[in-house]
Amino acid sequence: MSGRTDDVSARWLGALNKVRKNGTMLLDQQLWCWGQDVCRAEGNALLAYGFTKHRPPEGKYGSTAYEWRGSGRSRVILWGFGFFYSDGDREGLFLQRYKFAPKQTASVDFSLPIWKLKQLPELTHPCDEEAWCRVFSLLTQGLTWIGNYERWIISEYGLDYRQRCTNAWKKKRIPAHEMAAKWHE
Repeated sequence: MSGRTDDVSARWLGALNKVRKNGTMLLDQQLWCWGQDVCRAEGNALLAYGFTKHRPPEGKYGSTAYEWRGSGRSRVILWGFGFFYSDGDREGLFLQRYKFAPKQTASVDFSLPIWKLKQLPELTHPCDEEAWCRVFSLLTQGLTWIGNYERWIISEYGLDYRQRCTNAWKKKRIPAHEMAAKWHE
């Protein structure tokens, strides 16, 4: 790797490290909340939002995937192990649970079901200025999408609903009324 590439990566990693701790905690909590949305007594909120459910094949153990496609070409996929976002262009972004280390994939229209992390298309760390810019653009779009989803949850089901979800979370948590805004920071 050239010295220039190392400098570029170090600069971008420095920016990422500033948000990594809060991002890791927030993503973990968000994935918990999506699990609560699935189990909602009055009906699955992810399905109400427009997600499609993809279970593992019969006899296979793994995470159910929930896929959402926007009116453009954007795509979101949720698993218990992480979050995938693509704007439908050339690349996608994956955030693994417990790690706030965005990885990119050149494959944006892979087929489901995928029920294990190792089944995802090849995930790579950005390695040059262009790749880092693209990853941060996708990261910004993906986190904005999550924030907008949280606003929808509160508008549809109320802040009390989301507060009950976060109250059931046994880890250090971000208050329900702050979640949507935190994704937009």
